[in-house]
Parts: sequence; C-alpha cells; structure tokens
Amino acid sequence: MRTQHKQIIEDARAVMLVAGGQLFVLHQSGRVFGSAGVPDCLWFAPSRFPQASPIWRFGFFEAKSQGDKLRLAQLAFRRLCILADIPYISGRAGDLADHLGL
Repeated sequence: MRTQHKQIIEDARAVMLVAGGQLFVLHQSGRVFGSAGVPDCLWFAPSRFPQASPIWRFGFFEAKSQGDKLRLAQLAFRRLCILADIPYISGRAGDLADHLGL
C-alpha cells in the first residue's frame, strides 16, 4: 500500500471513531486469495436517526487520492452495491464523513 493510500485509510478510521463506528481494512494485497474489485474497507456506523431506526448500518470505502479513478472491477463491485442498496464511498476520509453526515 502506498503511504498516501495508508494515510487516507487512517484518516477514514478516525472519521469512524468520531461517528461512533468502526472501520475494518480488507487486506487484498497481491490478491493471491482475494477478489478483484473488493474495496479497501468495510465500515459500521450507528444510524443517523436513532429515534426512527436504532439499527446500525454498514458500507464499503475505497481509498482514492484526488484524481484516482475506480478500476473496472471496482466499478462492477460498486454497481452491485448500488443494486443491493449498500453504501459504497470512494475517495478520501472527507467523502466518508460527508456520507455519515459529520
């Protein structure tokens, strides 16, 4: 993992702590046993509206530096998330914070 990539993930982990949630890094280095397109992280966060929905929510986060684009396999995975109504956020920690309403 590149240093900037690692920093984006660490920043996203800090965002999740503020949100009261957790971020799990999905190790895919080398993809010996992994699958192409699987995002960098899986996150869990409490509902934004606990009075209406006390359940937690989850989604995926793909760390991308400014100007980086999703690869074809990542686009295919994101499309499946859209079809399943599962949040898929790509970009920097600020993009994750925006999604979480922070």
